[in-house]
Amino acid sequence: MRWLLTWKVKEDGSTKPKARAILLGHQDLEYEHRSTTSPVMTKQTRQLMLAATARFGWKVWKGDVTGAFLQGRTYPGELYCIPCDEICSAMGLDKGSITRVRKGCYGLVDAPIEWYRSVSGYLETLGLVKSWSDPCLWMWKPQGKLQGLIAGHVDDFLFTGQQHCLAWNKILESIKNKFKWTDWETKSFT
Repeated sequence: MRWLLTWKVKEDGSTKPKARAILLGHQDLEYEHRSTTSPVMTKQTRQLMLAATARFGWKVWKGDVTGAFLQGRTYPGELYCIPCDEICSAMGLDKGSITRVRKGCYGLVDAPIEWYRSVSGYLETLGLVKSWSDPCLWMWKPQGKLQGLIAGHVDDFLFTGQQHCLAWNKILESIKNKFKWTDWETKSFT
């Protein structure tokens, strides 16, 4: 494991430091046998969502999950690493300890698909149905009537739906509570 240090440009043009611990995935003995592709929302899906928002007079939100891979389901295989010294200290481990990976982590080739599977499975438990045309578009259609749409591009999501519908708002609240978000924006966002 090592640290990746970058500068993130904020909307006002200023920058802030960003540190991310990443696994050295190329050292994984199963590297060549792991799934490496994950679906992402297409431009057509994004445009469809915005058109539906306008057509039905809905509101659109943008949400960004923070540390997404670490919020996914339990990692399906056995994988071990030696965490960075600061992580060992925070976890009360001796420096250089060999530790089992419990969640998908940055640096793993299959972390994006594991995150996608976590999100998709959760949205389906809420009653959303995956679109046949885009696996990153989920529809909420009670009694066959479209009431809401959610689309994802890795850890960035668009939400639109019947804003005065209690059931739809309950679904959104469940999603907000399930994952840790940097923020949910509406009206003006990139």
